[in-house]
Amino acid sequence: MAMYKTLFASALVALALSACGGPKDIKLSEMNEPKNSKALLENLTPEEQTAVRKYVVRHTMKGDLDYNLTIKQVLEANKEEEKLKDRSAEVANQIK
Repeated sequence: MAMYKTLFASALVALALSACGGPKDIKLSEMNEPKNSKALLENLTPEEQTAVRKYVVRHTMKGDLDYNLTIKQVLEANKEEEKLKDRSAEVANQIK
C-alpha cells in the first residue's frame, strides 16, 4: 500500500510541475513586468529575443498586435511569417 501512495504522490508532483508555465507561457501583455522581463532575458536565446522583437514591431506597425499571445505562440507565428517572407522572395526572384 505504501508503494501506491508513493507512486500517487510522485504522479501528483509531476502533474503540478507540468502545469507550471515557463517563460514562453508569458503573454505579451505581461511581458514588461519586472519578474517576467528577467525570466525572458534569462531563458530566451538571443535569436528568440530578436524574433519576439521583430514580431512585436511588425505587428505594432500593422496595428494588429494581439497582446493575449504567449511568447511561444509569437515565436511560432514569427517562424511561419519568416518562411512566407522567404518563399515570397524566391517567387519574386523566379519572376524576374
